[in-house]
Amino acid sequence: MQKENGTSSNSRRRIASLSVIGLIAAGAMSVTPASAAPFVAGSASAGGANYLIMSGWAQLMNKYTPNKIIVQATGGPQSNIKLMANGSAQLGVVSMSIAGPAYVGKGWAKGKKYSFMRSLFGLDRAYLDGVALKSSGITSITGLSGKIVSDGPAGGTPSLAVPPILKALHVKADLVHLGQGDSMSALKDGRIDAALLFGGYPRPAYQELEASHPVNFLHLTQAEITKVIHLNPYYTEGTIPKSAYRYLKHNAKTLETRYAYVVDKNSVSSKVAYELVKATLKHLKAFKQVHKAIARALTTEASLLPGLVIPLDRGAVKAYREAGIRVPSRLLPPSMK
Repeated sequence: MQKENGTSSNSRRRIASLSVIGLIAAGAMSVTPASAAPFVAGSASAGGANYLIMSGWAQLMNKYTPNKIIVQATGGPQSNIKLMANGSAQLGVVSMSIAGPAYVGKGWAKGKKYSFMRSLFGLDRAYLDGVALKSSGITSITGLSGKIVSDGPAGGTPSLAVPPILKALHVKADLVHLGQGDSMSALKDGRIDAALLFGGYPRPAYQELEASHPVNFLHLTQAEITKVIHLNPYYTEGTIPKSAYRYLKHNAKTLETRYAYVVDKNSVSSKVAYELVKATLKHLKAFKQVHKAIARALTTEASLLPGLVIPLDRGAVKAYREAGIRVPSRLLPPSMK
């Protein structure tokens, strides 16, 4: 009888022990879900402003959201759109001047619609900024007909954005594709007549040029700016302040486009988009410390939306509305209209 009781007691202890182990295992499974695959974010050339900005933003998102973002150096906006299209990236930085035509299948997209893109928020702005040596006598963009003009490296944002602008103004220039440094050398040597680029200001290459040569800024009239925007609604009117360069005698009106982060709506859920935008709004002060261009562009939470032409993701709309930020109807995704 004693033996029988002892055996029964041992069995109960073993069963109890196994039960505890089972509960621990089940608990471990419930609180340690499998990690989600990281998202690849296309940026720009390593060391460039957009690469540094995205790297800083990704660090914030990796810290304050459950998502993991890996930043990849790329050729810029066009490359990022193509990487998202083939599944190699799930989000990326684009400019509206490149993404806008692609979304509807125009311009460089040549009929292929990249309508999978959804915006998260806008970033810094890029300005059409052209120069020629004063000795050339060229003072305006419409004066470039018949001239040799560098519009940046092949495949870069300026080389894709400049031709439609010149076409709208009926300017027939001989375009060559040189990097900034090579463009400045070619200007000095007389191998090209002008450089017409897009970017922030002040542009160090232009500052170096004006330090050694008298320079003319290539102006656009108000009527010309209006005409280009009418035909290419991916632009807005912008201003380069006279403080940017010594050769500017007054604030210069020009064309402006905006960089933005977009996602592939087929690869990034609205839940993730919501988390990314919500965290960006909450930690906007930290994000502005990543780069001076962001500090200048994102003055308030509401400043994340102007200049966008690609519809927002549904999750982004939710995050903005929760923060009390009005979302223009033009930025609502088709599913919310």
